[in-house]
Amino acid sequence: MKFLSTSDVSKVLKSSPEIVRPSVIDTYTSLELGKSTSSPTTFLPIPNEAPSRFITLPAYAAGSGSDGAAGTKWVSNFRGNVALEENPLNTLLLLSDIGTGVPLACIEGSELNLRRTAASAFLAAECFGYHPQDGQIGIIGAGALADAFAAELAQTYDGKHSLLVSDIVEERAQRLVKSLVDLGFEASVASTEDILRQARIIILATSAEGPWIDTDLLPTDDRMILHISADDLPVEYFSQVTNVTDRISDVAKLPVSLGKAIIEGLNTEDIYELPALLGKDVVKSSGPVVYSPFGLSVLDIALAKKIYGLAETHDLGVAWNHRG
Repeated sequence: MKFLSTSDVSKVLKSSPEIVRPSVIDTYTSLELGKSTSSPTTFLPIPNEAPSRFITLPAYAAGSGSDGAAGTKWVSNFRGNVALEENPLNTLLLLSDIGTGVPLACIEGSELNLRRTAASAFLAAECFGYHPQDGQIGIIGAGALADAFAAELAQTYDGKHSLLVSDIVEERAQRLVKSLVDLGFEASVASTEDILRQARIIILATSAEGPWIDTDLLPTDDRMILHISADDLPVEYFSQVTNVTDRISDVAKLPVSLGKAIIEGLNTEDIYELPALLGKDVVKSSGPVVYSPFGLSVLDIALAKKIYGLAETHDLGVAWNHRG
């Protein structure tokens, strides 16, 4: 069994960044065909001052021969960590051999998760005709998730992208702008209001604990909102937009913006599922489109298996005899 640390995973993704997007596309396709499975999410709340919980998400990603993967994603979501200058989200992935059930690896999954999240979000935008090259991109929230979107832009999309960045901490926004400029992009700090008015693709990557954006500030014209942080938008806004998510049955159970909207009567028949859109014609829609992803763990498990294989090739990680 191997333990892969944050630095091990980073080394693999730095040397082979091209593995992320194809893995996401293949896994969505396999899921849509019924070959892969992503089991329902289980929550374990912790009674801290700030909202805190553990989340477990088992999954099986189909593959040919030994390429398949089975495992579980273990996530801690401790919102109070922001005040402590700690990451509020931490992720571990446990992989097992699908032939014998023997444990293969325990992988620190935070960067892996962020990178595949960014890839999924840009794929969702493309399904509705929104391409990063075609207009200004706005990022609200300048933490690790924003860094993952910057990395995916640099890896997948040619062109001199123009970005606006906003964060409640000015230094974080300035840091992200510098990183974007170093990648060859045009970038500047802007207010949240300016981003909501100007950007064609809006990325919400905050640590918000509940809806905080006034409905009057949100777009009513043709724009794409990648609602990655899940709980920024007011519930009433979802009835005014075209909605897309990874899997409706998952989001309907979650106490986040889109889930609350469904509970309050939003018609799920009007919500698109991303796996069913890939490889199809662009969806024609008028007005804003909001993508609200909610952590299909099969995407993480499939990518983790690829990272594990490359780590074995490059002799990364720490071996442990779990029977010893």
